[in-house]
Amino acid sequence: MVLISLLAPISLFGFTVSKGSIDANSIQVLLITLAISIVAFFLSQHLIDRFKDTLSSKGLFGKDLNKAGERETKEKVPEAVGVCITIVFLLITIMEQLLLNTTTTKLVEYNAALLSICMAVLLGFIDDVVDLRWSHKLIVPTIASFPLLVAYDGTTDILVPTVLRPIMGRTL
Repeated sequence: MVLISLLAPISLFGFTVSKGSIDANSIQVLLITLAISIVAFFLSQHLIDRFKDTLSSKGLFGKDLNKAGERETKEKVPEAVGVCITIVFLLITIMEQLLLNTTTTKLVEYNAALLSICMAVLLGFIDDVVDLRWSHKLIVPTIASFPLLVAYDGTTDILVPTVLRPIMGRTL
């Protein structure tokens, strides 16, 4: 499993280096990212093993619906374990933000994306604990996208399909 998890970053690194048009700074960034990814994998595995029983004992589990058999006999799967993985993701992402050079403009967009991810995970965890109705779950992506909307300062164009232009009042 570890070999399969490491296959994607290693193959990306090999492909990038084989192109020949990469500078020393990019190789350094790739190596740092690869090392941090390996650490994140093992840290995530450790946290999942450590907290899955605790979450199951607190009632935060579901049944594995993808396995054959009766629903009552299926094994328990901890649902809220995604919070552990998200904590690792956020810590690793913030650490990369500190290690790699980032411009101020990109930093605003970067932090807005992190905030959106945090909000989506928080709302997902609330759904695991409170079991929200579907009508409330439709609001989650809207709320989580607000930081991205606030941080975006570019232009927005909408291209209406040619078939719909007469209906919209345009004949372009």
